Amino acid sequence: MGANEPGCQIPAERAMSMNRNNRGFSLIELLVVTAIFMIVIIISSDAFNVIRRNAYTQSRLAQSNIDGVTGLEILRSDLEAAGFGLFWSMPTDSNGNIVNISYGDPADGEADDNPPQNAYNLTGGVPPAVQSGNDTFLNDDTLQLNGTDYLVLRGTTLAHNAASQKWSYMTRQLVFATISSATPSAFPLHVNSWSSGNLTLQDKVVVITGAQDPDPSNHRKLVTNSGVFFTKFTEPNLSNFQPPLPSMPAVPHPLIVDSPAYFIYGVHTADGTSNGEKLRMPYNRADYYVRRPNAGVNRVPQRCAPGTGILFKAVAGHANGVQTEYPLLDCVADFQVVYSLDTGDVSASGLDSMTPADIRNRLKNIQVYILTHAGGRDTGYSYPDQSTGVGPGNGITSGTGSTRTFTQFSSSSKNYRWKVYRITVTPKNILPAQR
Repeated sequence: MGANEPGCQIPAERAMSMNRNNRGFSLIELLVVTAIFMIVIIISSDAFNVIRRNAYTQSRLAQSNIDGVTGLEILRSDLEAAGFGLFWSMPTDSNGNIVNISYGDPADGEADDNPPQNAYNLTGGVPPAVQSGNDTFLNDDTLQLNGTDYLVLRGTTLAHNAASQKWSYMTRQLVFATISSATPSAFPLHVNSWSSGNLTLQDKVVVITGAQDPDPSNHRKLVTNSGVFFTKFTEPNLSNFQPPLPSMPAVPHPLIVDSPAYFIYGVHTADGTSNGEKLRMPYNRADYYVRRPNAGVNRVPQRCAPGTGILFKAVAGHANGVQTEYPLLDCVADFQVVYSLDTGDVSASGLDSMTPADIRNRLKNIQVYILTHAGGRDTGYSYPDQSTGVGPGNGITSGTGSTRTFTQFSSSSKNYRWKVYRITVTPKNILPAQR
């Protein structure tokens, strides 16, 4: 008889086995499995949080490095350009007497009277290419971060306008009909023209002599016209600043004989207004300093450590002396300037007693040290040292720069990844050997 036929009986042991196979999981088994899953999820979640936090930290570090490279490249470029287009000798009249010229106005000089941009204001005389000092404005961290240096650079290329990036030169010429002519047939003014990047008619320029004269006091002398030290770039205007004719050459001679060149440097572009037609000084000026703006678009970001500020570049305006600020680097705790002279390193104030000629003759290089941090605060990180040297030294202390202990800032300052940027530049336009 088949198993499904009426009257067929299933053995008791087999029936009990089938009941056990169909009963599912017990509550205890479910709780155990759930607990295992929870442990796995918690471990995975912690690992994910660690990965996410590390990714965020690395992202902020990368962003900080990019910001640092961009801002510091501007500073490095300006350090190299310091002195470009500056005159070394005061202008003289036809009798050889010095012509005194003034910058800006008697009250303000080069820049306006609003700190911190009024440090080292000149009102006249031969300008030094670089000046600096420590704690120019003390006890007010909205003006300048205490203990940081203030750097002033001068040169025509330091402004952010097209005219300041251009230069040219001009000569007076003797033009002869033949190589044996005893008398020139023309005396034109020749203004050099480049294949591109030429000065335009609205560009305001200054004119400076060359260094061919055997008398050093006549090297790179500012040329003026009735006491005015600039003009617009047009040939009729430049004729008032032109070099003297060259001496008559011996026969036979070239068909064209040039005088020594006078250099023409662009400073600013006229904007059509009465103030825009003026130059406040015969060059451009850029200041570098660290301050903590307490309001406005340039306030210190929240990710920055307490007590830090922003490194600014400020360019003096020619119309009224008001400076335009450009933020270069956030979270800056210190900014130190050190000069290498022929007698050794000196701090930021080491040039105070030196004349512009002394600086040109003795300065070997400029070193800038900037203390900042990469990324934001990381509670899982502790800076390994109690202090750091911002300047030449062993990395923990510095003599000619400064030494910063992290207790100067806040109790949490060691939770930041501090780093010191160093820029060492040999100025290309200051040293006499690089004329």
